[in-house]
Amino acid sequence: MTEEAWNAGWVRSLAVLFNGQTLNLVDDFGGPVTDNTFVLVLNSYHESVHYTLPPAPKGGGWELVLDTAEEKNAFHSGKAGQQIDVQGRSVLVLKDSTG
Repeated sequence: MTEEAWNAGWVRSLAVLFNGQTLNLVDDFGGPVTDNTFVLVLNSYHESVHYTLPPAPKGGGWELVLDTAEEKNAFHSGKAGQQIDVQGRSVLVLKDSTG
């Protein structure tokens, strides 16, 4: 992302996917070490922001783990491509439902 894009007035939210399937670690027996996959959504804007859920690494859906909004979202679980609204000044944490 360029500095110009990063400082644009419309940049008020951020989503990050932490993929627990791509840790590039092995255990003592040479087997892959994996963990859960999470999506963290931060909305610093005062109005809600629309997000489209990304594909989950194992092809499953997403489950709500944490929602800091005062008005709770109707979202509890969803699939890739589904649109969700993230309330203003809130954080959502979603977990890959195939866990």
